[in-house]
Amino acid sequence: MRFDLTDLRLFAAVAACGNITKAAESLPIAVAAASARIRALEESVAATMLSRHSRGVELTPAGEVFLQHTITMLRETTKLRHDLSQFGEGVLGNVRGFNA
Repeated sequence: MRFDLTDLRLFAAVAACGNITKAAESLPIAVAAASARIRALEESVAATMLSRHSRGVELTPAGEVFLQHTITMLRETTKLRHDLSQFGEGVLGNVRGFNA
């Protein structure tokens, strides 16, 4: 089972919007591609995570669990980016080769 950040962001957006089309437009990603990614996610975990209706989607119990983990992973990814950016900005790290 492999997830990329686009899949996780998409799933979180779908859960927030309750609609695949609106979520796709917010990212932006083609609606057909978004639908295919969600379907592939469900296939990879062998569970239905969205209950599809004419007015949108609802999370199934499996979808609720996946969303909680998705939120955690996206938060950690944001924190990781922030923490590592401080090295690139010179805020953190060791200066080598300087003899005082």
